[in-house]
Amino acid sequence: MKKLMSSRIGAVAAVAAVAVLVVTGACAPAPVGSAGSADPQGGGRLVDVVTNSGYGLNPGTNLDVIGVHATVDVPAGGTVLVNATKVIGTLGLDVPAALDAWVCHRPAGSARTSLVTVGPAHNIQAWSRARTPLTLAAAIEGLPAGSHEVGLCAQATSLRWNDNHRSSVTATVFAP
Repeated sequence: MKKLMSSRIGAVAAVAAVAVLVVTGACAPAPVGSAGSADPQGGGRLVDVVTNSGYGLNPGTNLDVIGVHATVDVPAGGTVLVNATKVIGTLGLDVPAALDAWVCHRPAGSARTSLVTVGPAHNIQAWSRARTPLTLAAAIEGLPAGSHEVGLCAQATSLRWNDNHRSSVTATVFAP
């Protein structure tokens, strides 16, 4: 029994020694190559992440925020990456008319008429008596420094988008 234990311990020690050589490369030092070119400059640094969820409005015939919005403080030259979702649908038997949607932004507290849109999705349709999630994402650049509201905006050709549910928005702010 002692001899069997001794041979097992010896085998384990041999495997461990090989593993050390493989992992550490202790056999010989690797040759040193010439220095490569410098990597390109990376993107900006992360400043803040803001999330919000709730219900919001039904899409109407005027451009407006249909989900909740997130209020972000943007540094000069900053970028805001917005990901916004809203569950939209209809209660009626007829299919609702077309819906156009965008990621949108405006200075915090300003009127609906100051909305600026980014990245459109046009002519969205839905089955009657059905809901579907609508998700859009966009990077907003060139905002002046200050507080801004970002979210999901839409405009419909009729008021038949009347079975709408929860919404959420995540805004990630980067400094240059």
